[in-house]
Amino acid sequence: MQQSRSGGFDCDGLAGRPLGGPEVYTREPHFLGGTWRIAAVTLGGTTGLLDRAASVLRARGQEGSEAHLLRLGPVAGRVLAPGPRSCARRGRPRARRGRRHRRRRRCSRSRCGF
Repeated sequence: MQQSRSGGFDCDGLAGRPLGGPEVYTREPHFLGGTWRIAAVTLGGTTGLLDRAASVLRARGQEGSEAHLLRLGPVAGRVLAPGPRSCARRGRPRARRGRRHRRRRRCSRSRCGF
């Protein structure tokens, strides 16, 4: 383990401007598209972190360590399960079309493994 540190950042004095108009996140398809993009980025980032962790463990000769498997196994199981990936793949075309579908499939927590 390496030492890490938490901190903060003071944004006072920085120029800023609003992104989008009022209530932009409550109108479709933008909110839906953004939601699926965030899900895809999170899934990709988590996969990348697991890949990096596996590389470091292999380099140290610890890829079979029971402690590491117990820590990373549940995370890897959720990321690699078909649920989250299929939910993200189904969301992409829907967000691109930007319209509601008559037949709606939901990505429930239990189906996606969360």
